[in-house]
Amino acid sequence: MKFGLTIRSHDKVLLKSFLQKLKSTWSEIDGSELSVIGLPIKKKRYTILRSPHVDKKSRDQWEIRKHSYYCQIQNENEKQIQYILDYILRHIPGGIGVVLHRYQKVHFEMK
Repeated sequence: MKFGLTIRSHDKVLLKSFLQKLKSTWSEIDGSELSVIGLPIKKKRYTILRSPHVDKKSRDQWEIRKHSYYCQIQNENEKQIQYILDYILRHIPGGIGVVLHRYQKVHFEMK
């Protein structure tokens, strides 16, 4: 069975530390390395006028960055997968979002 985890956060340091804990826990459980793929950083930029009446050139600019990583888990042992998912639910810090993707093999017969 194959699972994918998309882990997102605005805080890069918090995200990296959680991924290190997740990697070390997975290596203790399964003995293999957890594959982590860095996804592109999504940036949102906002520009706000300071004074809408007089100074049109006086503006403030802000940027929000969303860092995200994709982890792929491929294992046939249901207990190990359930353990790592329970670990994620129990130890996830505030400010980190996790999306779980489940991949299943489907066989099609051609006639």
